[in-house]
Amino acid sequence: MKKETFLKKYKDKVFLIVGFTYRTGYSVAKFFDENGIKYKISDLKKNQTLLSNLKNCITFFSGSQTSDQLKNIDIIILSPGIPKSIPLIKTAENNNIPVFSDIDFLFPLFEEKEIIAVTGTDGKTTTVSLLRDIFSNYKKTKVAGNIGIPIASLIEDLDNFDSLILEMSSFLLEDLKNFKPNISTVLNVAKDHLNRYTDLKAYAKTKFNIVKFSDSSDYFIKNLDNKFTSKFNKKDLNIKTISKEIKAADYYFSNGEFYCKDNKFSYSDCKITGNHNIENILVAIAISDIANIPFTVIESSIKNFSGVSHRLEFVGTLKGINIYNDSKATTVHATISAIDSFPKNIILIMGGQDKGLDFSAIKNYENRIKFLVCYGEAGEYIRSFLGFENSIFIKDFIEAISFASYQANKGDVVLLSPGCTSWDQHNSFEERGDVFKKTVKKILG
Repeated sequence: MKKETFLKKYKDKVFLIVGFTYRTGYSVAKFFDENGIKYKISDLKKNQTLLSNLKNCITFFSGSQTSDQLKNIDIIILSPGIPKSIPLIKTAENNNIPVFSDIDFLFPLFEEKEIIAVTGTDGKTTTVSLLRDIFSNYKKTKVAGNIGIPIASLIEDLDNFDSLILEMSSFLLEDLKNFKPNISTVLNVAKDHLNRYTDLKAYAKTKFNIVKFSDSSDYFIKNLDNKFTSKFNKKDLNIKTISKEIKAADYYFSNGEFYCKDNKFSYSDCKITGNHNIENILVAIAISDIANIPFTVIESSIKNFSGVSHRLEFVGTLKGINIYNDSKATTVHATISAIDSFPKNIILIMGGQDKGLDFSAIKNYENRIKFLVCYGEAGEYIRSFLGFENSIFIKDFIEAISFASYQANKGDVVLLSPGCTSWDQHNSFEERGDVFKKTVKKILG
């Protein structure tokens, strides 16, 4: 849809932006500002710095989000971190006020682009970053979404790219009204966000909303190795499969090599490592091949990809100890993937803010974990639940890092792979990872 047509559709509407952060609420407000669309903002706290950059905000509601804020509101733009279960949104839906995420609302402006959408419990950022490298070596490409780039920030650049790669969280896939990618995937499904969804089935169902409006003109990449994704099917949708176990898949991994039709290359030639990255690479190969990117470009891009910060990031070898920062591992599934990359002698740091996850699967890896250091809001529970003999709870994150560092000997691995969010002591997993790297280098460097 042309921008002029889109704006004309909403010129007489009043919006309420619920949730005011730079990545969503602020970027949408700036777009409204620049194009004369009327809006109000509702957030628990008033960010004066961001607000000072806006000129056309009618009202800023700070504090409790009550139903009286809905007066004369036609449409709501909801930031993904805010659950739809809050009374304000429930009242809006009961009064037939449509509620959109920013990506779903703005999608008509991008629908003529080649849209690639990636979701899954773990591996989203790595896969999207890898796809960005591959696509950018052959096409004019942008990325946005959960990776930290607001889609609204790309509107003024619409004429300068052909492909858009989106990282989609489950929050962004709730109650879609517009979103229809050309190629999409659900990398995997494991327990996550059970503090927001009633159960794992409801969470998984939300993930598969990514193909809610897909049809025979679209493609979906199905992971045959995950029990949730392997069962997925949808009529009138082109489904291609990936597997690191089944050679009958369209794209597969066998004996250390990736196979794409008549082409192959070795994982040992790649800069990134870890069993969890095999599936990420296979999905990237499949999506890129479907998007008609030459295999030579796919292969060279993957071999040169060095990974993503805070996702099993190799910090260095200090005093003979190998240090890995996996701060982005905010689920048990992600932590297990990290543990699985090392055969033994792991000094594991876990903890943070719990999301109602089941940590029992970690028990299967006790023989690999030399010492378990639990920290933060969830740390005491994790230590008690797992019951490892060699374990300790230290609430403060920096103190936990210090203990883990002094506990390690030459040949050991100090691994931060929390299995929880960072929000009890840090503003983001990036901040947590940076603190870890700085602290461990200060102690062991």
